[in-house]
Amino acid sequence: MSATRGRAWILGGLLAAILASGCTHVVTFPDHMVGQYPSSPEKLPMSVVLIVSEELRNAKWVRPAITPIGDTFVVPVGEQLALNSEALARRVFRTVSVRQGSDSGTVPAQEDALLIPKVIFLEQSAGVTAFSDAVYTVAVEWSLKTASGSIIWVDTVKGEGRTKDGNVFTMWDNMKERARLALDDLFLKSFRAMTTARPIQELAKQK
Repeated sequence: MSATRGRAWILGGLLAAILASGCTHVVTFPDHMVGQYPSSPEKLPMSVVLIVSEELRNAKWVRPAITPIGDTFVVPVGEQLALNSEALARRVFRTVSVRQGSDSGTVPAQEDALLIPKVIFLEQSAGVTAFSDAVYTVAVEWSLKTASGSIIWVDTVKGEGRTKDGNVFTMWDNMKERARLALDDLFLKSFRAMTTARPIQELAKQK
């Protein structure tokens, strides 16, 4: 085999490998702030520290390739969770400070509690056809702890966003819409859970 023909075989093999491998698509969307919270009489008279972990900031939906040559779709949502967790905390409690990282470390004496959101799971289901429903689901565990680590309240809240799966022209916008709907659902439910939780209400009465 000549050198020229050998190089052609190599180049052809590399091209085939590239074409045979799927791509990873990252779907980004502008910061989305949930803004449909119901009105409440007043904020709870508590001072809390919101813990924003790296795990929360790195959260994302991943739709893996179905076949070795299929495409993978990634929808990062961690920054949206972090931003809306802070906005929710400020909506519920009178005073909020934010700490990046873990819930270990000292807590100032004037703070009443630590508020810790933790992603339990991020799931998505794909439609069989472009006209089938596709669903994004996110579950977050909220825990409120004293400075010493005693649990005041804990609850897991699930949000869901549902749209049509979409075709090659509409699938990108549909993915963003599912993410937006799931965030809205998650944080509106979380607001109701926090503002009606008896342990939180009882602690607030002591302030």
